Amino acid sequence: MNARYLILLVLLCLIIPALSGATITITADRHDYYFPVGEPAEIPLTVTSDYATDIPGTVQVSVARQLQKPGVVMISTSNRVSPFTVQPGRSFLNITQGVSAEPESFRVNVSFYYADPETKAVFLPEIILHFGAGTDQAGNTPEPMTGSGSAFSGDVPSSSSVNISEQPISVQQQAVNDGSTPPVSGTALALPDAEALRQQHDADRSGFEDRLSRDALVQITNESLAAQGFTRQALDAQPSTNNTGTFSMVYRKGTGGQVTVRGSMMNGSVPAVLEMSDGVLSADPALDTNTTFRSYAKTLADGGYLPTGTSINRSLLDATVTMTYNRTDSAEARINATVAGQEVQALSLDTVNGPLPVALIAIMLGGVAVLAAVSVRLYRGYIRRRGRDPGTVTSPVSHGDASAYRVEARHLLEMAETAFEQDRFPEAYGLTGQSLRLFLAHEYGTGAEMTASEILAMVRAGGIPDQEIETILARCSDVEFAKGRPETGEFAAMIAHIHAMTEPR
Repeated sequence: MNARYLILLVLLCLIIPALSGATITITADRHDYYFPVGEPAEIPLTVTSDYATDIPGTVQVSVARQLQKPGVVMISTSNRVSPFTVQPGRSFLNITQGVSAEPESFRVNVSFYYADPETKAVFLPEIILHFGAGTDQAGNTPEPMTGSGSAFSGDVPSSSSVNISEQPISVQQQAVNDGSTPPVSGTALALPDAEALRQQHDADRSGFEDRLSRDALVQITNESLAAQGFTRQALDAQPSTNNTGTFSMVYRKGTGGQVTVRGSMMNGSVPAVLEMSDGVLSADPALDTNTTFRSYAKTLADGGYLPTGTSINRSLLDATVTMTYNRTDSAEARINATVAGQEVQALSLDTVNGPLPVALIAIMLGGVAVLAAVSVRLYRGYIRRRGRDPGTVTSPVSHGDASAYRVEARHLLEMAETAFEQDRFPEAYGLTGQSLRLFLAHEYGTGAEMTASEILAMVRAGGIPDQEIETILARCSDVEFAKGRPETGEFAAMIAHIHAMTEPR
């Protein structure tokens, strides 16, 4: 009997360490990735954790680029270091690389450092990024590579850096490498200055980060997250010049909750950002206080659904929101919304698996009925204002009728110019945008009031031949709502453009 207990004890001693030996693995689905010139690269990595809790750590992404010049080969290595928390089970780590203006290749090494309680590290095998118009897409086939956590005794990287090394080569070897003709004997070789390259790289990064901090959309995002208790912990900027590139920012709140914000800057402006969180995230107070939205969220909670993620695609004009909820039986529900101009423009609820709770179905049917009643009421009021009875066929606006709204649009422009002269810039830009929306709503729509996002949707769908409309509406929203500063000559150019559009026929 004692022998049996002894055998059982030995087996337990062997099994328990095996069960408690949790680890973290990072997997890339291939060794070579191919991207067109001029487009940003993004590598999705799968992170798997056997731990029962979140594991905070540090991720380092090293990107090496070879610059071959006459008489020398230079290797520029960018080491990007940022905090990263691995969640239990399966999650993802996206590695971004700025655009490349010419065909070239990059060598990427990814490592993750954490404590358990001793220091461990995960090293992913080297990845190659290929940029080029004629890239070999046949090589873009799955070839999974995995790195697993193991003991690490070195120094954990704590800050980002850029290293530039150079290796002289002979003129003959240079000719072999790049197919060039060796220079005539006695001709001096102009060797590049490694320090100058480093300074240019630092200047581009500094200029990019400065523009990023002053961008109106980024400021709105910062303010929104700060109001929810988040603070920015890390910035990973990948500039190709001082005003163009990609970026990723990490925000955290207390001991839990993380938001990742990604986007691209083109010619000094960020057109949109994507906010991603593993919990509830507020997109706009208008949505938070919306009665139907609150009813959806409450009924999902009563039905056993828990919030598991929020994604917000935000621009200066609107925000598209998807909130994901899951239940223990794998049922999933999503609330989708679009918010523009401090109004909820669209709101829906979808289920991926499992039936909706009966109470939620009742709310949705009630919401549809209310929307239908409101729509009928608004339509009848609109018809009365237009001086017609319901059922009267609406004819296209004639040039004679057009004079009224053109006059009104130009009157708004005059008010905008007066406000601008008195340094009331937000009001001036707000009136300018209102003038343009009024004109376009009558010229190409039914004449009903439309938001900026509705105007843009109509412009894009109708192929209206004016590329400045979107730019003007975006700048008006920027200065009116984000308190941006007008640029020299910009306001006068916008006024002149709208004046030309609204010229009486």
